Amino acid sequence: MELTEKLNSILQNLPYLASEIFLILAFIVIVIVELLIYRKNSTEAQQNESQVWIWGFSLAIVLFVGYITVSQPNIIGYNSSKESYFISDAPSVFFKIIILIAALISLFHIKVLKYKLPNEFYPLFIFQIFGLFLLTISTNFLLIYIAIEIVSIASYAFTALNLSKKAAEASIKYALFGGISSAVMLYGMSLLYGATGTLDLLNPDFTRYLNQIDQGALSMILLMTLAGFLFKITAFPFHLWAPDVYEATPTPVISFMSVAPKAGGILVLSRLMMMIPESQKNLFIIVAIFSIAIGNFTALRQTNAKRMLAYSTIAQAGFLMAGLATLSNLGLQSSYFYLFGYIFSNMLAFFLIDLAEKQRENENAYLISNFKGFGINNPFWGILIIITMISLIGLPTTVGFTGKLFVFSAVWENYQITNNKFLLFLFAFGLLNTVIALYYYLKIPFIAFFRKEDGDSASIKVSNIQYLFSILIALPILFYFFKSDLLMNWIQLILK
Repeated sequence: MELTEKLNSILQNLPYLASEIFLILAFIVIVIVELLIYRKNSTEAQQNESQVWIWGFSLAIVLFVGYITVSQPNIIGYNSSKESYFISDAPSVFFKIIILIAALISLFHIKVLKYKLPNEFYPLFIFQIFGLFLLTISTNFLLIYIAIEIVSIASYAFTALNLSKKAAEASIKYALFGGISSAVMLYGMSLLYGATGTLDLLNPDFTRYLNQIDQGALSMILLMTLAGFLFKITAFPFHLWAPDVYEATPTPVISFMSVAPKAGGILVLSRLMMMIPESQKNLFIIVAIFSIAIGNFTALRQTNAKRMLAYSTIAQAGFLMAGLATLSNLGLQSSYFYLFGYIFSNMLAFFLIDLAEKQRENENAYLISNFKGFGINNPFWGILIIITMISLIGLPTTVGFTGKLFVFSAVWENYQITNNKFLLFLFAFGLLNTVIALYYYLKIPFIAFFRKEDGDSASIKVSNIQYLFSILIALPILFYFFKSDLLMNWIQLILK
């Protein structure tokens, strides 16, 4: 009878899974469409036409999923009287919107710079969005594990899209690191289940039994459980895969991978962290400190722009963790705000370096030295690269400054309440690393404006559509600095 009740409960909740159901059906349809297109491809003209069709079909899917997500009439909450598998609430909708924004930017990046990716990419792209959506609503550890594996499988395939030796090597490394982190995470989840008797992380019994476990042992169990999440958000100590994968993966694809999995991972992490004992706060503070340190100090000596952004994203994951580590509502709000602004800053950075690199014939090195003279010969590109880099640093007049201000405010406020010395160190160390980040983030603008390139190779031909696309990504970076209250009020309403 209990099984029958669970099945009935799942069937009753299916309307709240409209986005996920549509995505999995769309995935099946697009696989069939891709197979039919592949069979008809015989000439280069037909292949180009098939690219247009399957890109347009993918765009239509993403837009329709967005419509379903924002128009969902009823949002269900958590029912503590029964075992829960998912929760479709305001935060999950917020993070779905973030994922869809990243997906749209990635698709238009492909179109605007005329990428010719294999048709197999598009079904995998929809499949990964489905996995990310599933992750945002999951509250059961088994469902969380399945969602992370769905996202990971697509990511491994994305890394090998270039069919080069470097891409194959990076994909193998990625899969190995992913497999190890998944195994460690699954073991940690099994230990949590053994200790609490439930897989539902929102169940009151989960928190009650965690408080009864030896806190040293609980720290080890939580670190193991966090392995998969830290792997997805590119945080210490599961960050080693990032540089090779970022360098080998096509730029519009890694642009999406650098932000969308962070959204799903941060949401589940925030739910988990709000349920654990206060005594475990230091574990997350240490992870944040090491992520910031390793990301920033290693990025200092990078000569490849994509590898530099890879280490940058490790440091950015540390700042996101810093807000969550306070285990406070203000910390959650600041991390959500920071993530929203980070999407536009990071994806614009990838687009601009890709736009510059595409101008160089027979080159795909993404060396920072390649940008000599670009700022002088192309003021539009130069202004935008300055905007996106100072946003990633966290300087005024960008959303990155407001995001870091909120994160540091949350850390400082929580330190004053708890007098936790680890929080004080995180606050001081985070400020210091913001200064250190000035060096490597401003390296590209400095070379672009103060180093001259012989001849006219530094001239970028920017089309009207490329101008428009760049401006559309840059606008939120500036707008949410001057109107940060609009975004913060929305986030506060979500977390109410």
